[in-house]
Amino acid sequence: MSKPVSPHKCPVCKTETKKIHDYRYQRIKDIPYLNKPLHLLYRKRRYKCIKCDKKFYETADFIGKYQRSLHRF
Repeated sequence: MSKPVSPHKCPVCKTETKKIHDYRYQRIKDIPYLNKPLHLLYRKRRYKCIKCDKKFYETADFIGKYQRSLHRF
């Protein structure tokens, strides 16, 4: 599971960038299915600002920052 590549704004200098630095997998807890725990594997992108070299993660609307479970859970 991953999102399409889209431009993101740097949190430091507010410059838009599409340059991808690397990827990371994150396990996300979802609602149980057939009384068994369900975990999704989300492939997060880390972008790199071309102006200030700051590295930051993409924003995801289905999960909050620093969270390990979906909003519906």
